[in-house]
Amino acid sequence: MVAPDCPNPRLGRIPAAEAAVMALIESVLSEYSIDRRRILVIGFSLGGQGTWFHESRHSDLFDGRLS
Repeated sequence: MVAPDCPNPRLGRIPAAEAAVMALIESVLSEYSIDRRRILVIGFSLGGQGTWFHESRHSDLFDGRLS
């Protein structure tokens, strides 16, 4: 499980923040043996907004069975 945290609600849609989250995910994928067909994105409250944002922009990365 990876749970990035954004200290400022406005940062979630800033390109540098998006790039940081994607770099974190790629780093985890390269470090650990992960089935890329089973990557889920979840969140609640402000994290829920982040999940919608990242899933809509990177839908090829996340498992769409739950959307």
